[in-house]
Amino acid sequence: MNRGSIVGWIKKKLYAPIKLKKSFKPENLNSVYSPTFSFDSDTFSTYNGRLGEYYTVTVGSGKDRRTETRTRYFVVSGTYSQFFNDVLIEVSPKLSQKEFEKVGGFDTDNAVEYTSEYIAGHSSERYDTSVNDAYGTAKEKMNARIKSAILSQYHYDVVDYLHIDTNFNDSTFKYILVPLWCSGFKYRDKIYNYFVNGRTGRAGGKTPISVWKVALTVVIIAAVIVGAYFGLKSAGII
Repeated sequence: MNRGSIVGWIKKKLYAPIKLKKSFKPENLNSVYSPTFSFDSDTFSTYNGRLGEYYTVTVGSGKDRRTETRTRYFVVSGTYSQFFNDVLIEVSPKLSQKEFEKVGGFDTDNAVEYTSEYIAGHSSERYDTSVNDAYGTAKEKMNARIKSAILSQYHYDVVDYLHIDTNFNDSTFKYILVPLWCSGFKYRDKIYNYFVNGRTGRAGGKTPISVWKVALTVVIIAAVIVGAYFGLKSAGII
């Protein structure tokens, strides 16, 4: 376990308190094999929709001359095929899907058949989500990726609507135990848990936020917006 990667994760947190960044030390790390369902599916989708592309026109004359932004819509339709391999859905009682994905990147192609020897000396958890519920989550993720892939084929600025009908063919699943390191730290009487990928050392979890850093960011953004407004106004653009 490379503890330096955990320290680096904390230091990269923009809004984490400076005091925490200076004092943080990864301690009491527990090795855990976390339950995960892996899904494969060969998908075929048909779709139709209407997308829009912005364009500008100049209207009026004299002092009333101005530029307006309008939308030109166009209809799209077609088919899309994609095979999904190892869509991982966590089913641990202690880990959310969002937290799991922050430390994700497990080389499932190198997974080996389970034997008790592999988890000897480590903790292991039982899943708390049925395979059917996990498959539903996996399909949501596949649908999102299908939508993104379809839209990437077009140049557009806005989506009016996009209807996608997808068939999930030859779907299979595997039950996998993935290696994690788990721990937590206390900051101002609150416990923050974090997790580390046992294969890559990638860390993720919740961290406290410095109110002062957030407030400073808001002030800077507001100042930039106000400055830009008056700059454009003085130039006669608005």
